[in-house]
Amino acid sequence: MKKLTGLIAVIMLFSIVFAGCGTKKDSSAEATTTEGESETEKPAGDKNAADETKKELPFVTLKLYMVGDEPVDTPKVMDEINKYLKQKINAEIDMTVIPGSDRKTKYPMLLASGEEFDMAFTAKWNYLSEASNGAYMELTDEMLQKYAPNIWADTSDMEWAIGTFDGKKYMINKQETEFDDAGWGYREDIRVKYEVPELVTWDDFEAYLKAIKENETSMIPWNTNEIYIKVFNASNELVKVSFDFIAYDLKSNKSIKVYEHPNFLEFAKRMRKWYEAGYWSKNILSSKVDGRSEFENGRSGVFAQNVRTQETIAPGLTKDMGWEIGFAPYYGLNGGEPARVRKVSGKAGISLYYNCPNPERSLMFLDLQRSDPYLYSLFHYGIKGVHYDVDAEGYRVTPEGVNASEVGYIDSYSVWGLRDDDMKIPVRELWPVKTQMYEKYETNFYNDPLITFNLDQNPVKTELAACTNAWTTYGVALLCGVVDPVEGLEVLKEQMENAGIDKVQSEIQRQLDKHN
Repeated sequence: MKKLTGLIAVIMLFSIVFAGCGTKKDSSAEATTTEGESETEKPAGDKNAADETKKELPFVTLKLYMVGDEPVDTPKVMDEINKYLKQKINAEIDMTVIPGSDRKTKYPMLLASGEEFDMAFTAKWNYLSEASNGAYMELTDEMLQKYAPNIWADTSDMEWAIGTFDGKKYMINKQETEFDDAGWGYREDIRVKYEVPELVTWDDFEAYLKAIKENETSMIPWNTNEIYIKVFNASNELVKVSFDFIAYDLKSNKSIKVYEHPNFLEFAKRMRKWYEAGYWSKNILSSKVDGRSEFENGRSGVFAQNVRTQETIAPGLTKDMGWEIGFAPYYGLNGGEPARVRKVSGKAGISLYYNCPNPERSLMFLDLQRSDPYLYSLFHYGIKGVHYDVDAEGYRVTPEGVNASEVGYIDSYSVWGLRDDDMKIPVRELWPVKTQMYEKYETNFYNDPLITFNLDQNPVKTELAACTNAWTTYGVALLCGVVDPVEGLEVLKEQMENAGIDKVQSEIQRQLDKHN
C-alpha cells in the first residue's frame, strides 16, 4: 500500500522548490484554488532566504518527449504549466508529443539519435530494449531522495521493481492500478439496427462487420492500421513477454511461441477471411490512418482501444451525434467461460535520457507534478473553467456552456506516464458501459504475473533483433490477413527459426524460472 507523506525536508538550497508539494490528498480540493495557486502551498521559512534560494536556481528549459494523441489546446495548457513551473522551480517544459501511430518508428530513432533532451515517456513496449541499450540515465537512491522526495516516499517496492533493469532504476513508474481492459468500441445503434447478436464471440463480431460492409456504404467496417497481437493473446489467456512473438501461457505457466499456439492458425484464417471481405483497407500494412478519428467521424464502425479511452469519447458521441456506443472486450472471444482479465500496475512512466542535461531539475519537476494538485490537474485535465470544472461535491465535470465533444483538452494517452491514482479528481459515472464492464472484471481477474519481470536482452540481443525483423515482415502480415494463412505460417516459422527463436525462447524461459 502506498504511503501518504508530508513534504520531506531537503537541503536548504532546494527548500523553496518543494514549498507547495505537501501531503497527498483528495485532489478534488483543487476546486477551491485559484489560477497559479495550490491549496498545498505553505510558507518556506524566511522570505529573504527564499528569495536568495530562487536566485541560485538558474532558469532551464526541460525537453520532454511523450507519445500519444495531442489535444488541440495543448499549447494553451502548456503556457499555464510553464508560468507555474517558473514560479516553483524556475523552469519550463518544452513538450513534444510523438503520434501513437509513429511510436514504433520515430520513437526508437529519437532514443538512438543522441539528441540532447531531458525526459521521455517509456512503457512495456520499449522500456527493456532501450534500457539494455543504455538509452536511460540511472536513477540512484540518493538522487531520488534528494530531488524527488515525495515520489521516493510514495513509491512501493513493487513499483520500483517495475522500473528496474539489471539491478538499477531507470524509470519512475506511474502510480495507477488498472485492468488491461482492451477491446472494441463499436456502434451499438448499428448493431441493433441490423439485428446483429450481442458481440461476445468471434462470430458475433464478424456478423457486425459484415452488416456494415453490406449496408453502410460510406463506412469501412474497421478502419485501422494494425491488427494487434493483443486481440489474440487476451482471448487465449496469454501475456506478452516483452516481444509480440513470445507469450506467457497462464494455463501452463510457461513461455510459448505465439504462432505455435493451437488457436493461432484459426485466428490467422479468420483474419484472412476478414481482409478478403474488405472489412479493413487493402493497404493496412502501409496505412497511417488514425482509428479513433475515423470512428469519431463516422467512417469506421470500430475503434480498438481500452474501455477507459472509450469512456472519454462515448458520452460526447451519444450526445452530439445520437449514436449509442458499445464495448466488446477481447477476453472471452473464443466462447464458453469468459477469459480472466489482467489487473496491472501500469508498466509505464518517465525515464531520464542518458545524456539528460538537467537531471536534478527534471526530478524536481516530476516530483512536483506528482504532489501538487494544481500542476497535476493542468497536465491531465487542462485549465479549470475552460476544459473542466469541479462541482460542489468534488466531481470533475465539463464547464457550464461547453460542449463535451468540443473540449480542447482531455486526459489523453499523451500524459499517461504521469498519472497517479492519489491525485485524480473523481468523475461521476460518464458511461454505464464501463461501470458494468468493471463490475464483471472485479469478479474474474488475475494479477499480472510478469509485472516485475524485466527481461535482460543482452544474452540474445542479436537473435532478438533478427526475430523482431522476421515477425515484423511475416507475422504482422498474418495478423492482418494479407497473406495465405497456411503458407504464411510455414514461412513465418522458418524465418523465426533462422533468426534464432529457439535460443530466444530458451533464454526467456531461463529468466522466467529464475524470476518465479
